[in-house]
Amino acid sequence: MTAVHSRLPAPILLLVAAVLNAALLWAYHDRYWYAVDEGNYAHIAERLLAGEVLHRDVQDLHPGFINFVNTAAFGVFGTDLVSLRYPLMAAMFAVSLVVWWLLAGRSLLLATIASVSVNALGVVQFLNPTAHWYSLFATAVLVGWLQWVSARPMRTLGAGVLIGIVALFRQLTGLWVAMAVLVVLLREQSDATRAGDRLVARGLLLVMLAVLVGYLMFAGGPETSGIVLLATWPAAVLLLELRNTAATNRTSLAILWQLAVGAALAALPLVLYHVAHGSLSAWVDDTVFASINLTTLPLFDGARLILLPIAGVLSIVQATDIAALVNGAYWIVLPLLASLNGWLLLRALRARSELPILPIVAAFYSLVTLHLAGAVYLSYSVGLTMTAELWFAAAGSPRRARLSAAGAVALSIVSVAFHAGQPSSRTPFEAARGLRSADAAPTRCAQLARASLRVERRDCETYGKLVAGITAEASPGSQILAIPSDAELYFLADRVNPFRFYNTALGVRSSEDVAAVLDALEHRPPAVVTYRPADKYNTEASRRIMAAVLTRYERFNTIDGVELYRPLPHARRDTE
Repeated sequence: MTAVHSRLPAPILLLVAAVLNAALLWAYHDRYWYAVDEGNYAHIAERLLAGEVLHRDVQDLHPGFINFVNTAAFGVFGTDLVSLRYPLMAAMFAVSLVVWWLLAGRSLLLATIASVSVNALGVVQFLNPTAHWYSLFATAVLVGWLQWVSARPMRTLGAGVLIGIVALFRQLTGLWVAMAVLVVLLREQSDATRAGDRLVARGLLLVMLAVLVGYLMFAGGPETSGIVLLATWPAAVLLLELRNTAATNRTSLAILWQLAVGAALAALPLVLYHVAHGSLSAWVDDTVFASINLTTLPLFDGARLILLPIAGVLSIVQATDIAALVNGAYWIVLPLLASLNGWLLLRALRARSELPILPIVAAFYSLVTLHLAGAVYLSYSVGLTMTAELWFAAAGSPRRARLSAAGAVALSIVSVAFHAGQPSSRTPFEAARGLRSADAAPTRCAQLARASLRVERRDCETYGKLVAGITAEASPGSQILAIPSDAELYFLADRVNPFRFYNTALGVRSSEDVAAVLDALEHRPPAVVTYRPADKYNTEASRRIMAAVLTRYERFNTIDGVELYRPLPHARRDTE
């Protein structure tokens, strides 16, 4: 089956993959940040470390596993943003090893290339302790579990546990992965001798198809080009399986029950945590209703996946050097990989050859990109997609395998050389041409005592000034309020957030919520209020809050679009 042979033994190639990944991850572990996201995760983790209860005392949209990983990182490595990178890099190193083992039985050389490309195209493109990367880790382990474990019901039960873990890092990712696993299990359990006894299997496939279509129609993220390039293939797989499934009712119910039990076991520690702390209803409200509300915000309207290949074409047309040419090709190819995997997957399913577990999971996993289709969200899924394409290539002709290997290596080199660790302040034109920012800081930002990261000089200076302005007005232990969403200021300035929410768009959703905030501002005014007027999370609620702030506060500074306010003299006297 192996299309490309290596003269080097497996242990040597595994060592090569491990060394290259370790070097890559260590070289970039403390570079780049997306300050708002970093601040959200750090702010929550610090409050949990101080004894506050997740969802009861501090809001988050994620179900919880990511917050407890980050809290543990602070507890072990110290309260510094760089601490959140250590478990992240460990998880991504583990992903690279799992990927190697997934392909090693087909081609050692392609396994080594896939192992490195999954991180070169992935985490170093968006270095952030987001739940997405941990979901990818759990998904890779899940694929390995399905591929290596055959004993039932342990296999299905274990798959349910891993689906639960994925979902408890990020709900929507868990949904897509669960669909993929159901497709895999129903297909491999199909019994053609009892083809009439398949009502449950067809019902499950119809429900999955309805959920997918409903998401594409009503959620805020999906748009036409993303649907065509990414969602077409999972939908086609579901339609194909709907016609061809022969899984019996009894088998289908057993699969569903065992997966549900496994997922429930994964969720049991969190459920017990919330029951013990009286935060169960808040957990549901945050992770279901507030999470759904997020996708209704206007910020999702501008994302278009097709803009990436268009930018690539323009870069090639206007190229003045080789860098622009190769980067143009990079941005054309990268968004099309999911379609290539989808096409190969449908061919394999129609041929009824070896069950393509990895490509099925990769096809459904690519749906995570639709949440906010663009370069960042593409990076969450494209590494797994590339791995699936190499999985197919390993069983093809030597020529095809060599072309796929060369393509994966080329994409990985371009990805690391021109885009890894680059600040988000690069314009789309600069990114399309592969222009590296001259403003990337080679050393850590000395102005930020709680962020031992090498970040863009502009960010270092801006946040250094913001922290200095806040701490000059707000004494240690005092309260500040960031509107609508700058949780990084609470963490970097080491000042207290008086509210459960860190983002007004998510935590202030009703008139009662607004009234509670206004009451707190009147009776317990924070020492400093910051406001970012151009922030994408501004809503009518945040504007009402700021209207009240202006009656009791005065602006004393504006730093890079962030307005800083302190109580008026008479307001300060009223609270003394």
